Amino acid sequence: MEYKVKKRDIHKKDIKYLEIYFKNGDFLTIKNNEIIDISLTLADELVVGTMYWNEFCPVIHSGYLKIKPLKKRQGSLDERFLFDDQKYQKDRVQYIFDRLIQRKDSVVSIQLFNEYNHCTALYGISNSMVKEDNIMITFSSIGTQSNQEKYHTIALPELQQSIIGRLELDFENCDGIYISHKEIVEMNISLKPELEWYGNYYRVVQKGYLKIKLDKNENSDRETRLWKALRHGKKGNKQIERRIYGKKGYGLHDICNLYIEYRPAGVEFYRKECIVVNDIRTSQELKTIQHWEANKQEEYQPCFVGGYAKKDGDMILIVFGKENLNDEDYQKLLKKF
Repeated sequence: MEYKVKKRDIHKKDIKYLEIYFKNGDFLTIKNNEIIDISLTLADELVVGTMYWNEFCPVIHSGYLKIKPLKKRQGSLDERFLFDDQKYQKDRVQYIFDRLIQRKDSVVSIQLFNEYNHCTALYGISNSMVKEDNIMITFSSIGTQSNQEKYHTIALPELQQSIIGRLELDFENCDGIYISHKEIVEMNISLKPELEWYGNYYRVVQKGYLKIKLDKNENSDRETRLWKALRHGKKGNKQIERRIYGKKGYGLHDICNLYIEYRPAGVEFYRKECIVVNDIRTSQELKTIQHWEANKQEEYQPCFVGGYAKKDGDMILIVFGKENLNDEDYQKLLKKF
């Protein structure tokens, strides 16, 4: 299936700092006051990024980044990973000039960070030169990509049970529970055709459900990010159930992401993906909640609602969205909150 998202413009004023990545994995940081100018045109097709969750990232079709490195940094931000860091510390300006000019085609990507530290990774083919005492990094696209459309696109396989190795239920408070593919009994999840931007681009759940049957034997080795250590056997199952839907056997859940690890036949590329689950409440409802929190000076509960979950025999049914299940308890909870 092909997914799309409207292209975003890139402006210097929106960049707090950027990281320049080299072919050998090294990187260094350039702050906003070192950026003289930036002008980039983005290709139509997105690529799978090399960051941990393989987000979908733009490719630079053409353009340039002009920088003037400073000898002394303002503030403490100077993140870097360099094979010859002593040279960098001895003379930062000369190091950056030498690294970019002598190895003028060594830049493989730049990552732009905004004031909220959302990261946008851009890939492309680079060439560096000195221009008016500044460094000019010019970019061209990978392959023969076009830049004729207003939207980015990327073709991706649909989310199917058969290609999942394991998934992690990621909760709003950063709790997390890994579920093996053997514990997934049934899955029917529809994704939005439009990607959403959270720095890079992600697929988003539209609606659907996930039915799992916990294996108590998995709990001795199961990876979790729970505030309390997972117990073994049936007690661990009960602990997971309560985290998902509470003590009553049903409840609204706060699952905000599905972290998927795929199991392709090949071994060349280990594929992972973060699929976003949005709060099911409308934007107007969320604005009302924010207004209530400002007046009351306290946090409204629940903080996040990703859908509904309940015990279903010896299984757990997890529903995303609010249109998938005609369940009286679900409707009562939605009305209440």
